[in-house]
Amino acid sequence: MRYLRLAVVLLFLISVGGVAYTVHTISTRDVTSPVITAEYDEIHMSVNDNQEILFDGISAIDDRDGDITDQIILERISRFSEIGVCQVNFVVFDKENNLGRYQRTLYYDDYTAPRLHFDKPMLYYTAENISAFDGICLFDCIDGDISHKLKLEASNVVASVPGIYEVELAAVTNYGDEIRVRVPLNVIDYSADAPVITLDKYLVYTKKGQSVDPLTYVSSVTDSKGNEMNIADIKVSNQVDFSKEGSGQILLEFTNSDGITGVTYLTVIVEA
Repeated sequence: MRYLRLAVVLLFLISVGGVAYTVHTISTRDVTSPVITAEYDEIHMSVNDNQEILFDGISAIDDRDGDITDQIILERISRFSEIGVCQVNFVVFDKENNLGRYQRTLYYDDYTAPRLHFDKPMLYYTAENISAFDGICLFDCIDGDISHKLKLEASNVVASVPGIYEVELAAVTNYGDEIRVRVPLNVIDYSADAPVITLDKYLVYTKKGQSVDPLTYVSSVTDSKGNEMNIADIKVSNQVDFSKEGSGQILLEFTNSDGITGVTYLTVIVEA
């Protein structure tokens, strides 16, 4: 009987000790989140700057771990709330995995909308298969080449009939900036003997009210055998309204001594 009482007493003491240990553990566990602070809630940077700039003036303190600034993580950069402006979220964890958060506003001071680049003129022959994306690239000043985001929104092209048509291209960047532009597309009859006009650029941007000299973009004119011709003999026909936003093209023509004319087009996008 005495041994039974002793066993009961021991079990009681063990249970009391376990409860006391649990209470002590709970009371001493770290449940306080670290705090991220910043010298300023807005930051300005260039699209060419390293993302390390985003951490300028930011620090983190934990009530037990102390200074944990070097543990701050860039969680995400939001899409634009307005053009060139987004929110940057940071997080930090202490040794007990308590989480602290902070958000600041980022301004890209030199942000510009994505721009198209044409490797070739918007010019096709009636015998060709026409692809609206052939030779077209789209570049974003932050994300670089985003040509894969381009979509054909509309087109009135009849590939078998010569004429000037129009295609509408659109894309949305990773930051939510949308580009939408209509550009001319030309279909002509093929002539193997026509001179060839080659340009350094087949698409240029300009501002409203500022014209473009297409001859400055001509790199060469050659006949059907590859012989150089006189660039000064190129005839230029402007089809762009430089007084308003939009797009158009400039026709460049060269007629050889046999009366055969070769053409190319310089696409122009007029911005505000």
